[in-house]
This record gives sequence, C-alpha cells and structure tokens, in this order.
Amino acid sequence: MITHKKQIFYLLIDILVILFIISVIFFDNIFNRKNSNEYTIEIIMWNPKDSLDLTSISGPYHEFCITGNKEKDNTNINKIKDYLFNFNLKKDTIGFGLNIVFEDNSNYGNYIEILNYLVKEKIKCFVPYQNNLWIYSKRNLTR
Repeated sequence: MITHKKQIFYLLIDILVILFIISVIFFDNIFNRKNSNEYTIEIIMWNPKDSLDLTSISGPYHEFCITGNKEKDNTNINKIKDYLFNFNLKKDTIGFGLNIVFEDNSNYGNYIEILNYLVKEKIKCFVPYQNNLWIYSKRNLTR
C-alpha cells in the first residue's frame, strides 16, 4: 500500500510532467509562428539544351543597369522597387517585364536586396541568367 506522502509525491511528479508537456507545446507553437514569415526560394537548374536563349527574346522589357556606382545603383534600385510595387496587379500596363543587368563592378548586396524585394512583393517568376535578372509579367507568362 502506498503511503500518503508517496501519493502526494507522485501527484506532484504527474503535475510537473503535464506542465512540462504543455510548456513544450506552447513554446513550439510560438517558435513556429515566429518563423512563419520566412520564405525559401526554390531554385530550378537551367538546362540550355531545353531552353530558349533569353538574350534572343525581344519585347518591351524595362531595363535597369546596376553598375557598382553607389549613387546610381541606389537610384536604380529605388526605381526598380517602385516598378515592382504591386507588380502582380499591373498585368495590362507593364509590358513583358523587367531586365536587370548586373555589370562586372556591381555589388552582390544589391542582387540580394532585389531578391528580398521580390520575395516581399510575392513575385514568383524570375530567372537569373548570366549577369541578368529577368522578371516576367503575367502577360508574358500567359501568351
């Protein structure tokens, strides 16, 4: 027979185990909610045998050059961000899309900044090709 002291001891152990399980579930939910705004970028390898050379595509693309000059690059990046703001809603007004050319002296941080903005605006169709970043409009995708 279990004594009264042992019953209390086992009851306290049970309560502690239940509190531990509840706290693990609670903190796991907080952690998952905290990281729910993070995105991943899916990378699909380009095979030149299966694809059209992107430099042969003609159309009314808006072209921006990132040169490595901080002032010009900041101006161009702001223009790109203005152009990409609500990009998915501008189906009839933007032509084929955007071509961003990164020249040899351009900064890798500028490339990452543009990719982050693409994620922020939920633009899912873009193709890095050589030193260019092609961003297609919905009009071009539905032709």
